[in-house]
Amino acid sequence: MLLLLTSYFSYAQPAQVASAISSNSTKNQAEQGRRGLRWGFGYSIGNSSHADSYFIDQFGSNREYPGLRLYNFDARLGWEFHKRIGIYGIWKFSPSNATVSPYRSRYYGGYLTCYLTDDPRFYLLGGMGKYDSKISREETSGEGVLLNFGAGVELREHILFEINVLTGAMDPGNVTPDPFVDREFSFLVGVAYVY
Repeated sequence: MLLLLTSYFSYAQPAQVASAISSNSTKNQAEQGRRGLRWGFGYSIGNSSHADSYFIDQFGSNREYPGLRLYNFDARLGWEFHKRIGIYGIWKFSPSNATVSPYRSRYYGGYLTCYLTDDPRFYLLGGMGKYDSKISREETSGEGVLLNFGAGVELREHILFEINVLTGAMDPGNVTPDPFVDREFSFLVGVAYVY
């Protein structure tokens, strides 16, 4: 009986060790793949308080436009120094939509990411950048330096789900009379592919 138990444990231990080494090797390869140069693009939908304040006087009555932003696209380029910390530059663009609003905006800035957990990979992000908006080619509706913060989770390798907020004071544009509020608070929910 003792001989049988000894032979079982001498067989089981190398198999378990090999399995653990293989698992750690796969995990280390995944973590190594997340370091270094990263690039990606994303899509989100949300609401803008600055866009929501837009109205025009049309034949004696106000026509109000909603703050709904149906199309928000972004491109990002960054570097992950460690499996927990990364730095990125980002460019966001929200075009006008004739059925919703002529309001369009751009944002370009930078942010840091901090991963809180390994599996699933939850992270926080924070940064700042320049925001500007227009309602036509010649008419600017405002600009300002906004804070950018949010949170996300890596659903699968390279696929991210993010909640993002842009907020800050806005300088007026050249629209007269100026219907826009002097602050922006934009809430966005979306997905991104980051390689």
